[in-house]
Amino acid sequence: MVDINKITTFMRIIFLLISCFLGLNIMCTAGNAFPCKDANTVISKAVENPNLIYTTYIGMPEEKLIRNMQKITNSSDWSFDLENHEYEGDVYKDYTLECGYSTENSVKEILRIGVHSGYVTGISLKYRTASQKTAESLYYTATHKYTTKIGPPFRANRLTPVLGVYYMSQYWKTDQFYYAIHYQSGDINIYTGEKDNIRTIEIITYHIK
Repeated sequence: MVDINKITTFMRIIFLLISCFLGLNIMCTAGNAFPCKDANTVISKAVENPNLIYTTYIGMPEEKLIRNMQKITNSSDWSFDLENHEYEGDVYKDYTLECGYSTENSVKEILRIGVHSGYVTGISLKYRTASQKTAESLYYTATHKYTTKIGPPFRANRLTPVLGVYYMSQYWKTDQFYYAIHYQSGDINIYTGEKDNIRTIEIITYHIK
């Protein structure tokens, strides 16, 4: 029997620490990175159902996930990575797909899927762009969609850890799932203090029981 409390704790740690339009009929419906002008259309489809990220869902069998991913591993548009993590004696896997570039005119997509005991236990979808207008539009489109589908967030905050960089977050939960949408106004090196203007929107889903 899977210890869901372990999964919950692990997913919170992983997403805090390392907190797509995929192709072919797998988890999404497009095969390439998209320009900023298409951003709202893309994210609206991705978060139409909060319990699905495209067609990836919590509880999805790993075998099905692997079959889907194998359909795009030969595509030069996408990079693929698999990492194994050990936590309290259990092995967790992170499948990651990336496509595109973070520029003023385009958006990079990063889909990370956490797997434990043969099933999907957490999903993180990121959009990264240098366009502030696009990034903020993505954030507000996604949070509005979740509020419409789930209800008002139980928590929302805005933090400014260093001058010139700020974070916005909203959180929702149901009886079974925890959802979060984060906005980061730029990357920062915690050791040197160096900042850039690559903005990140992250959409997180994981099981809470």
